Amino acid sequence: MAQALTAPVLVAALVLCATGVAKLRAPSTAAVALAGAGLTASVVPVRAFASLELALGVWVVPAPSSVNCALLALTFLALSGVALMLTRRASSCGCFGDTQAPASNLHALLNAAFAVLAAAGVAWPPHGLTWVLGQPPVLAASLLAGIAGAAYATVIAYTELPAAWSAWSSQ
Repeated sequence: MAQALTAPVLVAALVLCATGVAKLRAPSTAAVALAGAGLTASVVPVRAFASLELALGVWVVPAPSSVNCALLALTFLALSGVALMLTRRASSCGCFGDTQAPASNLHALLNAAFAVLAAAGVAWPPHGLTWVLGQPPVLAASLLAGIAGAAYATVIAYTELPAAWSAWSSQ
């Protein structure tokens, strides 16, 4: 089971790193989104949370454990709840810095899926980057390319897919 969870948990951790870096670079969109939801509107808490996201993602990538998978699951569960709240208010999410992607049910669903995968990692801790790099070179390169591609595709699903879907479906 550890092998089966390795790629999805690493993708989740990398996506969390991407959101952390994006919000550290441009926290104002997330602050505005949270203010629209009746939560804190300052960039300071957004940057603090973004730093925690980045730190957690960086902690998980080399060697996922039951403890950091539990924290990853709780983080994505909380993000799923925030995404649902912002979706009901028709707000942008601010998840990826200055990207004006609207919050959507897809955001909540992706976050919930990552929460479930990370929760499975609590029971069956997946392998980390160190294990991937220890594989034969062709396998390691393939795994790295697949994980990086999946992380990038997931970021695109968060940022571009909701707007593209709503543009297409309103026709």
